[in-house]
Amino acid sequence: KSKNRYSTQVINIKYDRKALNGIIYYLQHKYKNKQVEVTASTIYSGTYSCENILDLEDDSLFGSKNQPNQWLIFDFQDKLVQVSNYTIKSSNFWASNGEHPKNWVLECSNDKKKWKIIDKKTDCNELNDKGITKTFGVDKPHPFSRYFRLKQIGENWKGNNCFNISAV
Repeated sequence: KSKNRYSTQVINIKYDRKALNGIIYYLQHKYKNKQVEVTASTIYSGTYSCENILDLEDDSLFGSKNQPNQWLIFDFQDKLVQVSNYTIKSSNFWASNGEHPKNWVLECSNDKKKWKIIDKKTDCNELNDKGITKTFGVDKPHPFSRYFRLKQIGENWKGNNCFNISAV
C-alpha cells in the first residue's frame, strides 16, 4: 500500500498594475505546456476561438454566437487559484457602442456545478471602445478554486448577446 504525498505550494502573484500580467501570463511563461484550458458556451466561428484570449500579445478575439448568457470557463487543471483582480481587453474590431461587454459576472467553482459569484458588473461602460484594457477588483472573497467562469448576463453595448473579448 503506497501513500501519495501532496505538497502545497502557494505562489502569490500580486497585481502590479501591469495589465494582462497575472496568473495566466505567469503560467504561460513558466511552463512550456498548456496550463490553462479555456472553453466557451458557443463560438461564432473557428476564427473567433476561445483560445484566442490566451494570446495576450495578439489582437485576435473570442466571439460567441448571439445567444443569452454566453460564457468562458478557465480551467486551471491541477492548480487552485484565488483571484483578487482580473483584466479584460475589449475587441479592436468595434468602436464605441459595438459588441463590447456591458454586463457580466465572474464566478468560481471546484466542480463546475456550484458556482459562486465573486464579481458582478452591470451597465459597465469601462470597456465600451476599441482595444480598451481594464483591470477590475474582485468584490467578494472566495476560496481557492480550479474553475473560473466569465459569464455575460445581459446585452452588450450594441444591444445583442454576442460576447466578444480580446484577452483576459
